[in-house]
Amino acid sequence: FYSKPDNLLTDGERKVAVVDAKYKRLSDSSGDKDQKPQNQDVYELVAAMTAHQCETGILVYPKVFGDVLLKDDQLQVWYVEAFGKRLTIGAVAIDLMQLRHAEGTRIIDQHLASALENLLSRHQVS
Repeated sequence: FYSKPDNLLTDGERKVAVVDAKYKRLSDSSGDKDQKPQNQDVYELVAAMTAHQCETGILVYPKVFGDVLLKDDQLQVWYVEAFGKRLTIGAVAIDLMQLRHAEGTRIIDQHLASALENLLSRHQVS
């Protein structure tokens, strides 16, 4: 099995987090009742995390006007037991409309970095 996630965050040789970008709103892939990612999205992320021996992963969704499940930069976190390990999974929505102006890429990078820092701190504490 070969897995190439959208991004693999490393610290030297240590694998820190798997980043999986989705091309749909979180609200399109979840039931409004539970406000969590579709099982398929989680399975794909867990498979990549397992393949890369990484216990933290994040799903990145586009923020779309009118989306009610995730506010821009709001991080949701879940814990999943898989293969004898407790995995930390996050989901964040990024406002792609930021790309309309020159500073947009920097703003998106900052929002994603902040979400990853938050997610990683939750994994260490748990």
